[in-house]
Amino acid sequence: ALSGMEQSGIDTGTQQRTIIENAVPEVSEIESLREKVLALETELRTSAVTGLRNQRAFDEDATLGWPEVAAMDMDGLKKLNDAIGHEAADKVLRALGGVLLKSQGDGESVRFYHRSGDEFAARFRDPAQATQFMQELQDRLDSIDVELTVNDKTYVYNGIGLSYGTGQNYEEADARAIEQKQARLASGQ
Repeated sequence: ALSGMEQSGIDTGTQQRTIIENAVPEVSEIESLREKVLALETELRTSAVTGLRNQRAFDEDATLGWPEVAAMDMDGLKKLNDAIGHEAADKVLRALGGVLLKSQGDGESVRFYHRSGDEFAARFRDPAQATQFMQELQDRLDSIDVELTVNDKTYVYNGIGLSYGTGQNYEEADARAIEQKQARLASGQ
């Protein structure tokens, strides 16, 4: 007995090859899917506001084994939010993110992360560089002005204050950052 395909004169071998060829994606489709997956993985590990690596990336990068961590807290973000709004605060966060991205270079000796809100972190390959690097960064940020236009009104945000602490883990670094922030506030900075 002949099958329906054989009776109709269709070559079953040709039809099977066509089915198989249609089932296997072309190389360009596979490459396109790989690019999409990579883009999604990057997005998953990147702060949408600052462009820095995010909390997930910070946690994953613990496997780097870099021995020094910095915890950072942007000074005055809540006041800025309350005074002129989230759009202005996001612009200052983006400016801070831009400085941090530029400062980390290729990310082979230091990496910066936007954990959430006004909280940031860094990982350092060489612990001897961490404190000096952070002090120089803090000085540079203190001198940056960010122009903000909200509701047709222009403001200048003078200096991006940043308190930081360093340590062998985030908790240790964060405790030192809190101490520094209290000292900066007490001194009027």
